Parts: sequence; C-alpha cells; structure tokens
Amino acid sequence: MQQEIKLGKYVDSKGNFFEVIAIAKHHQTFQELVVYEDLNKEEESDDVQEKNNYFVMEKELFIQNIQLGDKLVPRFRFIDDDPYTYQEN
Repeated sequence: MQQEIKLGKYVDSKGNFFEVIAIAKHHQTFQELVVYEDLNKEEESDDVQEKNNYFVMEKELFIQNIQLGDKLVPRFRFIDDDPYTYQEN
C-alpha cells in the first residue's frame, strides 16, 4: 500500500519544523518527490542561496522510520497547521 503524504506542517526527528507544499515527480523516472520548506528561520542574510529554504526529498526517504537512540521513529511526523502548538509525546 502506497503511503500518502499530506500537505502541511511536519516535525522531524530532531525537532525541526517543515511544511510540505507539493508532491512532485521526476521528469524522467516519475519517482515521487516531496517538496518542502524549512520553517526554522535563521538570521536574515543577503546570500540568495541561504534565503532559499525549499528542498526536495525522495518520498521513500521522507516516510521512512529511522533509528534514534533505542527507538525507531518517523523521519518526519505530520502535525497540525500550526507548528507552535506542537506537543512532544
């Protein structure tokens, strides 16, 4: 069964916040890619590359579980629309 990815806010295994804005496909392989924005704002910079907070990741990597200490946890976990209401379990 193919796992669906919801558009919206996510928290990663390190506690950083991201927003999935689209699911794209590679133009040749049609592999699904997750397009997301890093919501962890750094200090303002004039460097164009540092201002680009948009990234892509293979869907399989985005949905996989990773080892964190002695636990297997999701790499990214969906949260509600406001990351500031996120509560650690």
